[in-house]
Parts: sequence; C-alpha cells; structure tokens
Amino acid sequence: MNLPNKKEIEKLWGKYHVPQNVREHCKKVRDVAVLIAEKLKEKGEDINLELVEASALLHDLARAVNFKDPENHPHAKGEDAKFWKHMQEEYPDIDHADLAAEFLQEKYPELAKVIKSHGVMSKSQDISDWSWEMKILSYADIRVVHDKITTVDERHRDLKQRNGDFFSQLKQKTGIDYIDLIFTQIERIEKQIFSIIDIKPEEIK
Repeated sequence: MNLPNKKEIEKLWGKYHVPQNVREHCKKVRDVAVLIAEKLKEKGEDINLELVEASALLHDLARAVNFKDPENHPHAKGEDAKFWKHMQEEYPDIDHADLAAEFLQEKYPELAKVIKSHGVMSKSQDISDWSWEMKILSYADIRVVHDKITTVDERHRDLKQRNGDFFSQLKQKTGIDYIDLIFTQIERIEKQIFSIIDIKPEEIK
C-alpha cells in the first residue's frame, strides 16, 4: 500500500492551498482517530494506523471547493482565494470528500477510498461493509468542530445550525433527511467502537 509520508502530506496541503484553520482541524481529527485506532488494535482489531493517520490529515484536502465565498474567506492569503475560486469553477457541484479522493486516487487508491467515505453521500449509505479505517475517520471527523473536540450530539446541533440550508436544499431535491441519516450511522459506529475499547466517548478530550 502506497501512503504519503509527513513531508508529502505537507506538500499536498501546499499544492491544494489548504488553509491553516483546516490543517489544524485535520490535525485534531488525526489525534482522535489515532487514539481510537490504537485502542482498537490493543483489543486485537486489524487496523492500519498509517492509513488512519494519513486519511485524517488529508480528509479535507479539497475542503475549499465547498467554501461559500472563497474570495472573502477570512483565512485566504496570497494565491489561496484565486486557487479556491478556480477549483470551484472547474469542479462545480462536487463534495469535497469526493474531490479529495479524485485528487489522490491514482497514487494512493486505498487512501482515496477511505477519504471518500467521510463525505455526505457515503456516510448516508449502508456502512455494514466499511473497513475500520473508514469508520474511524468518519467518526473522528464528527467529533471535531474546527480544532475542538465535541460530542456527537453537540456536533449534530452544530451542523444543523451551520449547514442547515445545505441539508434543507438536499432534502428538497431528494426527499431524504441526510443529516439525521448520517448521525444515525455515526451513532452506530460510536456504539461499535466503544463496545470494544476500554474508554467512554466522553473520555476523548
């Protein structure tokens, strides 16, 4: 399995103009994901720690494609906003998880598959055959708002508040309440993880 090392991850962040706040979010998701992965491995679960870490650090590689106003983004500097606007024009109507997976697919296919799983559409589908790496990334990402660890319930409320318009539009188009569907899946993952490891969800701080 080919995976990027830390220097290559830094280069990818630079290549795709990942803003500092998104990098800090990814680092915190990495902390949560690796902790959970290590605990599961201690219990005998088969998990690739390097894949968990790389997927967490790169899961929002293309986050800017979904920025509402890239030219006035508070974390834009230099050529960032210009690149983000170009990316949105080149890849309209795509979820950032799908685009990140597209960017990584050729060189890192296993990594791309895990990263794609944290997207809205993937999380809302059947997760029964998901790998541990996919479950861990999706769960860890939900547990982190910006660079702060939160609970699943708090994150549910946060997404409804910050992204309510997006999910309302999606529901109008499809008739499906994706946000509640996603959190039903996340709660399933949480129960599975913490039925195995020896800590509770609230102990991840």
